[in-house]
Amino acid sequence: MRSRSFSCQRLLAVFFCSLFALVSVVAPASAAMVSTEQLLGVEDNLPAPAEVRASLQARLVAMGVPGDDAQQRVAALNDQQVIQVATALDEDPAGGGIVTVAAVIFLVLLWTDIMGYTDVFPFVNKSPNGSQGPIVTEN
Repeated sequence: MRSRSFSCQRLLAVFFCSLFALVSVVAPASAAMVSTEQLLGVEDNLPAPAEVRASLQARLVAMGVPGDDAQQRVAALNDQQVIQVATALDEDPAGGGIVTVAAVIFLVLLWTDIMGYTDVFPFVNKSPNGSQGPIVTEN
């Protein structure tokens, strides 16, 4: 009996030692000083704001915005906003949030109908006694 207990302890000790050895391996971190010139050099890769303004205005006109409105809208933005809008214009759907709003409204109305506060959906099972308010079961 003692040999089984000893072999089980030994097996657990080997397991936890190997687990500790695997977990304790740490990858080295590398860091370097970054100069201001290097950080400013990143901004040099961006196109000039005037070019971005012109292309953004042309893209707005292509999407159906009248020319004067497109010019006023682009002129009202600062350089950072122009670059942000220009990069996100193709990615953001027009009116894409309406599906989410409709789903939330449906779920809220469904919940209130299930709880018995409203009578909006005919497919929701009502309480057998036809009472208004939450369904209460008696013990």
